[in-house]
Amino acid sequence: MEKAILPDHWSQKKIWLHENIALGHISRKTEISLPQDQLPYTEGEYTIVCSSRIDNRELLCGKLGVPKSLQTDIPDALIVLKAYQKWGNDCPPEIEGEWAFGIWDNNKKELFLARDLLGNTGIFYFHQPGSAFVFSSSVKALLALDEIPKIPNDAFIAGRLANHLSQFQDTAYSGIYALESGYSLTLKDRELIKRKHTTLRASTITGMSKPEDYIESFLEHYQRAVDLRIKDQDRVGVTLSGGLDSGSVSALAATSLKDRGQRLSAYTSIPLFDTSLMTTDGRFGDERPYADATADFHSNIDMNYIDGKDVSILDGIYRHLEIHDSPGYAVPNFFWIIAILEKARSHGIQTLLTGQGGNGSVSWTGSPIRMSIPTIWDRVMRKEISKTSALINLLKYAMPDFMIHLYRGRPATAHLPILIPAKSPINADFADRIDLRGLYHTGYFHKIPKKFNTPIDKRLAIISPENQRPGNAWQESAFAFDMEILDPTRDRKLTEFCLGIPDTLYHDGKYDRLVIRQAMKNLLPDKVRLNQKRGRQAADSPYRLQQLHKEMESLLEAFQRSEIVSKRIDLTIMKSSLKVITHHVDNVDIDLHCSILLRGITTGLFLLRFENKI
Repeated sequence: MEKAILPDHWSQKKIWLHENIALGHISRKTEISLPQDQLPYTEGEYTIVCSSRIDNRELLCGKLGVPKSLQTDIPDALIVLKAYQKWGNDCPPEIEGEWAFGIWDNNKKELFLARDLLGNTGIFYFHQPGSAFVFSSSVKALLALDEIPKIPNDAFIAGRLANHLSQFQDTAYSGIYALESGYSLTLKDRELIKRKHTTLRASTITGMSKPEDYIESFLEHYQRAVDLRIKDQDRVGVTLSGGLDSGSVSALAATSLKDRGQRLSAYTSIPLFDTSLMTTDGRFGDERPYADATADFHSNIDMNYIDGKDVSILDGIYRHLEIHDSPGYAVPNFFWIIAILEKARSHGIQTLLTGQGGNGSVSWTGSPIRMSIPTIWDRVMRKEISKTSALINLLKYAMPDFMIHLYRGRPATAHLPILIPAKSPINADFADRIDLRGLYHTGYFHKIPKKFNTPIDKRLAIISPENQRPGNAWQESAFAFDMEILDPTRDRKLTEFCLGIPDTLYHDGKYDRLVIRQAMKNLLPDKVRLNQKRGRQAADSPYRLQQLHKEMESLLEAFQRSEIVSKRIDLTIMKSSLKVITHHVDNVDIDLHCSILLRGITTGLFLLRFENKI
């Protein structure tokens, strides 16, 4: 396990053994730990391994009786251990921040694992009842063990090809599972007990009578979330797009760093090709003008433009599979994320901030029961909504409130999978063989409601607090590139406060996302703050893929020769999509063809790992 996950920058290691129990921890060369923070750490009958950043140290130390003179220097892992000693398996809700830990309790002869609700953390595990239980923060470490079978999870693979989200606990490997966010796992007497320890809830906000009060408190919560993640860091970076989420994170980080006499390195992905043909829907494909405006607004932001010319889309896929050991989602983004992380590492960045989780929290659009006629017209002209959607909104405008509330209050329905071969690279026989539709109806795939009873329901579906995949992915990237990767927009206290703000404050008929727009006054330029167009990441992907058509053809030929791939992927459909991309980049369905090709390529390359092994 150690060799599988030990790049050059991870060298400090320690292993604890007790009878048939073993715990190990590997840390970076750059980490400086106090003697009592060397992990695994044993105190009496308890031994802990932990990765953590605790945000409520002072409050928690007070509850745990830690003297004030020791609170500054006490390691996070020791605080977690003391919390377990006081509250046992009920300790996770008491701990705020980003953390994942495992504790062997020799008194109870049980292993207790837990991970936080929204952070970039993760725990993977394999359980063979009566024989072995193994856990790690990395799938790669588990795969290094000969005792763990390497078998592809066909249900997961099918879902990936058909663009359905599998159960959050599942991974691409049969028998290897991920612990969902906000859950704990107890192993006692060779039996596993999993339970949800924390639920995301809207804060109950009192004492605020004016919109300005909410805006002021929102900004305080947001600034706190950013500051907690850059505290004591000398070299801080941020992924900066042209939007409000990463723009606001950048603005708040730059403000705090300026007070400390420090600079902020910003990394912005830019296209290599003209994106006008790919952004006829009113969106923008080059985020540089908006990112520049944000950087110019703050004197201590250093811009770094990443065009990805040295990291092709295929390079991004290969690196993604190497780091994450799984075919992932949003494949067109792999290459520029890898390129940004490589550049940030070369700059010695210690903490890289993102704003990925903002849609359901800090930059919630609001969910008005109706749009005004000028707003409907404006959004049609900007091609943000279709004419059909405009007609529906005009009908809502004419309806009395009680009818709209009745419509909203009906039982929520979920999308049914559309298994049309022309829209998916999945082999139809494979889909039938594993009963893909049956898997969906029995609840294997995560169902996204089509209609929501309340705005809170919709926001929780967007935030998807139990979905461990974003946190796992960023944690694995952090391991690979020797830095912390943190997202203030997924801070639990901030998110719950945002959920508690009345929905009417998020929109006014002209602007959506009104809370963050108002809060960012004097922090972001109006060009960014009031912009209602959305950016489109990797908008020039079709052109990048055109340049790779020879390599893609070779891969499809290799897939054709592979039984494990050809039985699961419809290569005829993939070849058809590649032909369209190669010769007709102006095709109205070019996005669909890119999606088909890239999902198939990523999954096919993953499946080749198992050639002649199953």
